[in-house]
Amino acid sequence: MGLLDGLSKFALVSAILTAIGFIVHLIGYGAPYWYKKGNSHSGIWKSCFGSICSDYVGSGYNPEWLEAVEAFETLAFLAILGALIVMGLKLTVMKEQKIFSIFICLLQFASVGGILLGVIIYGAKFPSSSYGFAFVFEILASVIILVAGVFSFWIERCFSTCSINSSASESSIVNCIL
Repeated sequence: MGLLDGLSKFALVSAILTAIGFIVHLIGYGAPYWYKKGNSHSGIWKSCFGSICSDYVGSGYNPEWLEAVEAFETLAFLAILGALIVMGLKLTVMKEQKIFSIFICLLQFASVGGILLGVIIYGAKFPSSSYGFAFVFEILASVIILVAGVFSFWIERCFSTCSINSSASESSIVNCIL
């Protein structure tokens, strides 16, 4: 009997998508390429002109809107990390805990909301087409985690409304969803 016996493929896809979304978010979160114009680029933590970079934190220049972006993106980071930890528990040692599925969905959707709020605030302050790759990575991370959250929601819906146990076939889950 293996560690992942009886694991739904939908749950595995959701976990993999959440992990990929976490990595994409982590890259976008830390990279100073949210905005790029000419020889300068900036992120939510630092700004660079050429090869000279300066941190926003502790520099005296950290406007309130940027603090809000940093806060939302940090909360999203923590929510994704929490979802991954709970998923690890749910998929390995606590398979029968139904509340974990609900908690995973909530954390995934909360992280999508946090990422999108940060992106919207940042985009409102820099309404141009000079966005860097990190800004695009944040949007991509929110889409990936949203898809993972939909998979998690479907799994929870099937287990709660159709009374499918953890050893049900994938066709039973698909029939329940449809």
